[in-house]
Amino acid sequence: ITSKGAVEIKSNDAKNVVGNGLSVNAGGAVTVTGGGADDAAAAAIKGDANITAGGGVNVSNPYGIAVDGNLTIDSSTGVTVVGNTQKNAVRYAANITSSGAVNISNDRGIAVGGKLTVKNASGTGDVTVTGTGNATLNNGADITSRGAVSITNTGSGLAVDGKLTVYNSGSVKVSGGNASAPAVSGDITLTSTGKMELSNPKGQVTNKKLTVKNSTGEVSVTGNKSDGSALVQGGASIDTTGAV
Repeated sequence: ITSKGAVEIKSNDAKNVVGNGLSVNAGGAVTVTGGGADDAAAAAIKGDANITAGGGVNVSNPYGIAVDGNLTIDSSTGVTVVGNTQKNAVRYAANITSSGAVNISNDRGIAVGGKLTVKNASGTGDVTVTGTGNATLNNGADITSRGAVSITNTGSGLAVDGKLTVYNSGSVKVSGGNASAPAVSGDITLTSTGKMELSNPKGQVTNKKLTVKNSTGEVSVTGNKSDGSALVQGGASIDTTGAV
């Protein structure tokens, strides 16, 4: 689909809204909403989605899977992806470029099954990812944003399964994990002008290394390891003018 204006695709039945992938180049906003309920095969977008938009992008299935494939957004002024499934809201990787806020959520499972990449170096919008289940992000994340970055697992799973890198953020907040699994199961590398909060109320924060580079914000690491093991297993290298 190529359009100088907005593109809107909606469905009220239980079938895929778009059944064999989606490619859109729009001068305005792009909206795809609907899809099957629960954990049925039907999704808002079945297959890979490649979107270029002059406005915001909204891909939502409030009853199931949002994107049953990879999601690539080459330009946008803001992104919202909503799923409600025990599977993944985005089945595979999400690669997003946006000048505005990026919000990805799944109230019943993983938000992104593959790696999440967000590029928002020129904008000030926040990046907010919320999920539950085994992990919120199931294969690491690489995020550039001047706004606040928040990754939360509202259940007992990891916030990030894999490596987490955040560049040039206004602040960072990561929360998840349990007594036997860390909040982040990989190296954490952060650069931020604001507060960096990493927490696992029931256990370890990371089983790898924490690195903070060229930052001015406060660093807060909180966990609960009654067995005496380290909250940051792989050591820490922190360069910030803020409190630690």
